[in-house]
Amino acid sequence: MSAFPDPEVVRRAAAEAGQDQVFRFWPRLAQAERRALAAQVAAIDFPLVNRLARELVTGPAARKAAPAGRVEPPVVFGMPRTGAERALFREARDRGESLLRAGRVAAFLVAGGQGTRLGFDGPKGCFPIEPAAGRTLFHLFAARIAALGKTYRRPVPLLVMTSEENHDATLRFWADQRYFGLPPWNLSFFRQDMLPAVDDAGKIILESPGRVHTSPNGHGGSLSALAKSGALADLMRGGFEELFYFQVDNPLAEVCDPLFIGMHALAGADMSTKVVKKTDPAERVGALARMDTVPTVIEYSELGEDRSRLRAPDGSLLYCAGNAAIHMLRVEFVHRVTSDPAFALPYHVAKKQCPAVNDLDPAAPPLATAGYKFEMFVFDALRHARATTALEIDRAEEFAPVKNATGVDSPATARAALAARERRRAAAAVAAAGAASGAPAGPA
Repeated sequence: MSAFPDPEVVRRAAAEAGQDQVFRFWPRLAQAERRALAAQVAAIDFPLVNRLARELVTGPAARKAAPAGRVEPPVVFGMPRTGAERALFREARDRGESLLRAGRVAAFLVAGGQGTRLGFDGPKGCFPIEPAAGRTLFHLFAARIAALGKTYRRPVPLLVMTSEENHDATLRFWADQRYFGLPPWNLSFFRQDMLPAVDDAGKIILESPGRVHTSPNGHGGSLSALAKSGALADLMRGGFEELFYFQVDNPLAEVCDPLFIGMHALAGADMSTKVVKKTDPAERVGALARMDTVPTVIEYSELGEDRSRLRAPDGSLLYCAGNAAIHMLRVEFVHRVTSDPAFALPYHVAKKQCPAVNDLDPAAPPLATAGYKFEMFVFDALRHARATTALEIDRAEEFAPVKNATGVDSPATARAALAARERRRAAAAVAAAGAASGAPAGPA
């Protein structure tokens, strides 16, 4: 029996969905190209794509509006100021360290993106970021995972979510680097799902005569990818209780920070969030808030200019808890929500330039055209959590995302932040050594 879908069946399904334009170059395709296109189109969930196009692109309700419902600032644990708060932080750190020593925590790295916006040809995790040694993002995180294993005498499993566009390159890179010294049996790589982009009319975009333009379904796809890949079942069989979630573009992320793990565990939380204090209302980062008392993250584009500029009595921004894209997730919570047929994270839409086939000259390079991509965001799972907690972190210590080639949130700013942190930590280590030996820390 053929492993390829019947092209005629696939073409009929596309036509019934009103998306038969994806086959408009069919007569000119070679046999292998036809098989590849039919296989790609057969995997498309047409009802989902058409619903998203109608709701988020072409329909009357597609225009973004400010969030409905009562929106309030969140409850966030800041730096401890009282004796009781300091005691809570000590208890939390002890709890986090005990979970690491017991082998109950795994790390989950979301790395489905390419380095295109950085001018880099390859997975973003392969981008060299360290100021001096030039280690890549993947190398930095692998080194931190290795250090955790030595400190707590228990290896921390690392799960890496890739995407269709970078999976093979990511696997080759890790293999070529001999997994940065980590045992391969303690690593898991799996893909997230892809979704086609659509044009202004809701029609799926072809990037070449024989290929649909697709993109990863957002970091919210990480939860279903965990379940579909079998990685979630492996965690449950291994007795893991907590999952530390972080994204590949933040080289300052403190992987499996015991304080955060412990705060999450002490709160009995299903999902927890690290936040950084926003100093500029226009900063392009989502804000943690409560909507009708339910914790949620509101994207900067959806918060609204008026609300984003509101100030507290002390003059600080009222909605200042910027989402750092670092979370704790109870393994049981991920299992519960992904096992529930009624569970579904909402999709968000982003208008971006997409490669599209040149109909006048299909053999020419694709044209850049306005398209709409659909993504889920992992923070939307907060509304399904029975309990949550939020911990404010020091931006200089833990948050320097790499998103742009130059300017703000670029490799230059991240490298400067990494170098500054290393200098602070080196100075602190020298001071601590001097204090332990009784020697003066510096000139009087």
